[in-house]
Amino acid sequence: MVKDEARVLFSPTQLSEIIQEYPEHRFLVQSSKQRAFKDDEYSQLGIEVVDDIGIADLFLGIKQVPLDQLIPHKKYFFFSHTTKRQPHNKWYLEGLQKANITFFDYENFLDAKGYRLVAFGNIAGQLGAYHGLRTYGLKNKLFQLEKPIPNQHIEDLVFQAKKQDYTDCKVVITGKGNVGQGAIRFLMAVGFTQLTPNDFLSYNERAPVFTVLAKKDYLKNNKGTFDQETFLNQPQTYGSFFFEFAQKANIYMVGHYYYEGMPLLLTQEQLSDPSFCINTIADISCDVHAPLPTCLRPSTSDAPIYGYHRNKHLECDFKDPNAIAVMAIDNLPSELPKRSSTQFGQQFKEHILPLLINDVSNPILQKANVLDQGKFSAHFQYLKDFLNS
Repeated sequence: MVKDEARVLFSPTQLSEIIQEYPEHRFLVQSSKQRAFKDDEYSQLGIEVVDDIGIADLFLGIKQVPLDQLIPHKKYFFFSHTTKRQPHNKWYLEGLQKANITFFDYENFLDAKGYRLVAFGNIAGQLGAYHGLRTYGLKNKLFQLEKPIPNQHIEDLVFQAKKQDYTDCKVVITGKGNVGQGAIRFLMAVGFTQLTPNDFLSYNERAPVFTVLAKKDYLKNNKGTFDQETFLNQPQTYGSFFFEFAQKANIYMVGHYYYEGMPLLLTQEQLSDPSFCINTIADISCDVHAPLPTCLRPSTSDAPIYGYHRNKHLECDFKDPNAIAVMAIDNLPSELPKRSSTQFGQQFKEHILPLLINDVSNPILQKANVLDQGKFSAHFQYLKDFLNS
């Protein structure tokens, strides 16, 4: 059981439907006092709720299971935040290996085009946009939006945000995937107007506007072009042109996927430059230290904002005149746990569960299989070098 995590893979209604669809399998729910859906909501539908889950063969969770709660030689599905060689989670990957775990990471369930099949990205993008506007209001002493509370709906947050004044507010978003789409959806609902990247750079009015950048808009090779395949194979050959947008925007919402070797989007020198206009960063992706120096650490829902000193390049009070206010909550969807769980569970039920029960050799499953009894699978051999580095 993960501390402070209220989300679950399946809501009671979803799990009840699954049990009826797959009667040959036995499904257990671990008893929990912190989960958004209470034990009674499951048991009232005839679902087994137990304290001891050791008899199970397969464990479906959401976030990292604490290492001391892992049952050796079992099979687990959850988000580990390790497969991009995240240095701060190296210890966790070592723990999975030592426990001889067979492990599948949700982040690596991809379709034929490389798009995520199960993700919290859209709701993370909407919540991240709300927090970005909230942080901007607090940083600049313009308005005070309330923190989200678990039983709220996104529509409640839109209603609150629409009442504020965003005169001269300019937002730049990186990433056009689920996270970016969620942020777009929220900003448009609040009343922002979307501009093309070129129009954004030349825009001089005071109305609230935003633009969304794909990698081709801010990354270029030495020929001044962007090629997706070349970037994926040789990301280190690309440089960032994001600074020109940082000279026009005052809020940056980070929603892109980070690839190892990807260049820093902003250097410390650029962050100190007098022409740098961004004073609020909603780092929804929350990749610590790269590709943004400002992401010093994840923040929490209880303390969502910290400051990055533009000249000292250290953490400080976000209200400091030289600070960039950084919101970097790494589990934003947990703020609205019921809605997040239901949306994610529906994706898993539709795309992954049928394969798990009927087609375990399917490439979609195999490409997400990080460890097999503690040994790295073919797709994740690169993590051996990571652990030894």
